[in-house]
Amino acid sequence: MENQIAISTGLVYKFYPDQVSRIQRMKPLFEGWYGIEICIADPAFLLSFDPDEGLISYVKTLPYISLHAPWIGMTYSNNELCYSVLQKLQYLSETLNAKYIIVHSGWTKNYDIFREYGLKILVENEDYKFPESWTPDQITQILTENPDIGFNFDFAHALTIWADTVRSFIDRFELQIVQVHMSHLSRGVRDHNFLCRDAEPWVLELLQYFKERIKAPLVLENVAQTEEE
Repeated sequence: MENQIAISTGLVYKFYPDQVSRIQRMKPLFEGWYGIEICIADPAFLLSFDPDEGLISYVKTLPYISLHAPWIGMTYSNNELCYSVLQKLQYLSETLNAKYIIVHSGWTKNYDIFREYGLKILVENEDYKFPESWTPDQITQILTENPDIGFNFDFAHALTIWADTVRSFIDRFELQIVQVHMSHLSRGVRDHNFLCRDAEPWVLELLQYFKERIKAPLVLENVAQTEEE
């Protein structure tokens, strides 16, 4: 099984302050076949992101493009900041031909608001800090109530709950997972890390279980701790 692979711009967020410099730094990694997820955690950075025609043209050459909506200080509901963010996401999505916009379920109170802007949304499962949206049953409820919204499975978030949660997500949503965030995470750790570096044997077993079943595009959502990494 081969999954299409993309890389999140969060990879180099510790070393490059804005999306333009991050994308420029990551160009050697793409080499014509890796896609990109433009991940902008802070709404202020999203609102100030103004790619020029050259960068727009470059990004549009990549085989897969998605956007990760901001979450720092955000509540996706009826508020002025939310409207500004959604307007900018709408512009970027149309300008860059982004396939999907990923939103955190834990920060979303009103899914109708995305429909007002015609956004193609994928909701992701949360980690252990957000018990209202970390189980398969909770994600099922969100998707049932919002059948036009897809599911982005965050492998690392599920790892922070327990191994059976990872398997349950894979078993229940095998044919419904639209995109995957792939990395390693454990409780008490802030950044999403590299599976090849940090995964314990039980995690590697789960990864094999995943590999045998899920065909959706993978976004490598790792954070480099050094430039060499």
